[in-house]
Parts: sequence; C-alpha cells; structure tokens
Amino acid sequence: MKVVNVIPPCYISSAYGNALGDETLEDIATAFLGIDAEFIGVLEIGLNDGISGRVTLDTDMLSNIKAQVGDVMSGRQRFHEHYLRQRPMLLIWQRASHALLHTLDLKHYVPGHQELMYAIDTIIRNIERLATPLNDLLSAAAIKSVLDREDRAIIRLRMLQLDEMLDIYHHRMSST
Repeated sequence: MKVVNVIPPCYISSAYGNALGDETLEDIATAFLGIDAEFIGVLEIGLNDGISGRVTLDTDMLSNIKAQVGDVMSGRQRFHEHYLRQRPMLLIWQRASHALLHTLDLKHYVPGHQELMYAIDTIIRNIERLATPLNDLLSAAAIKSVLDREDRAIIRLRMLQLDEMLDIYHHRMSST
C-alpha cells in the first residue's frame, strides 16, 4: 500500500485570519506569491498528470489556494499573518518543481515537445524574475528582525527548493 501525504489547509489571505502587518514582510510575501502563482499554474495545466509523487493534490484545495492567491493579487484581501510559514506552499513548490523537471526528462517522448519546452522555459524565466528581489528583501527583513524562527525556517526551505530546481533545470538545459 502506497503512503500518500495530503496537503493540509493553507491560509494565504486575510480572509482566514489577521493580516500581515509589516511592509517588509508584505514585500517578501508579494515576491513569494508570484512564484506560488507560477507553481500553481504548473500543476493546474496538468504537468503533474501521471507523475508519481509523495503528495496528493486535491482539486478543491488547489482551487481554494488559487482563489486566495487571486484575492491577494487583486487587492481584495491582504496576506494572512502566517502566510510566510505555510508548509502547504512548500509542498506545492516541491510537487511543481518535480513536475517541471520530470517533464524535461520526457521532452523527446512528448508530441509537440517544442511547445512544451517553450512553456517550461517561460515558467522558469518568470520564476527567476520574481525571485530576483528576494535576497535583498530577506536581508532587509534580517536587519529589521521582523522574521520569526518559524518564518525563517519555511523561507529557507522554499529558497533551497527554488535553488535546487533552478540548478537542475539549468544543468539539464546546458547538457542537451
């Protein structure tokens, strides 16, 4: 019997609690939210279809997260005070990264792989662009001491996931 982890509830928007109160944290959250949206898009377009993984993505849960992302991006809601420490987003990042990298491995076996490669390249470029300000923002947050230990732990894991995915992507693209 296969053991499957189901993603727990995720609170991105202030509709589920208090709003994030610090401008520096909001800037960091905004950068992460753009990357979240890209990864959600990866899963939504079906790059996760048929990929074995450790995480089950419930369609209702993914729709709820996408709606919360949309609410925050549109300004209808603010960030939830604990958005930066949401483990479910880390799981989504892991699943989407796995899907992107797995799809690269299949590129020669997928009909229309040129279009697929263009789509993946566009996603990666968007993620890199969105991640560009994060180091400066995180440095500013460290100087102001506005991140608590739990926030720092999840952010560190997100950044490691992001760096690993980008490193593997660029290595695979340079070796083809």
